[in-house]
Amino acid sequence: MLIAVGMIAAMGWYANYSMRDKLLIYYNRENKTQIVKWVKMQGHHIVFDKKRFDIIPSRIVFRYYNGGLIYWFFPQWVASLTYSHNSRFPHDPNNLDYNAETPEVRNAINKEEWVLSYYKGAKPSQGKASKLGFLQQWLPLIALIGVVIVFFYFNSKMTGFGHVLDQVIQKLPK
Repeated sequence: MLIAVGMIAAMGWYANYSMRDKLLIYYNRENKTQIVKWVKMQGHHIVFDKKRFDIIPSRIVFRYYNGGLIYWFFPQWVASLTYSHNSRFPHDPNNLDYNAETPEVRNAINKEEWVLSYYKGAKPSQGKASKLGFLQQWLPLIALIGVVIVFFYFNSKMTGFGHVLDQVIQKLPK
């Protein structure tokens, strides 16, 4: 029983850990077929059909992913982008359309994103964020210990209930 609980906890941890730093990309081809691809969040572009497509962080949406056996039991919210064959930019999540930006506008956006990322990285860390990271790090272990404690509690109550039932059965007339 404990081995099964341990395996289920390991599956849940894997489901959560394997999705970190990954993007789920949907690419709609001209012939109405859709390609789904996982990429690391480290890149600035992705290649489909020998064409380069930009990754724009402001257009990332989160989708409920439950593909595969592990994610069927432990579904996850994953970051995703959707592309069409006729634009190098991802669809805008607000109106589900892409916009044709000029190179000048794109360069201005790149500079703005670079400045924002620079200041975000230079911002001093706060105590709340580190405590939250510590809690998130140990939360699966705390949950597993809680499940084990609840299991042993109910097991001991059921054992006592079994003894009471045995005494009642012995007192019944035959």
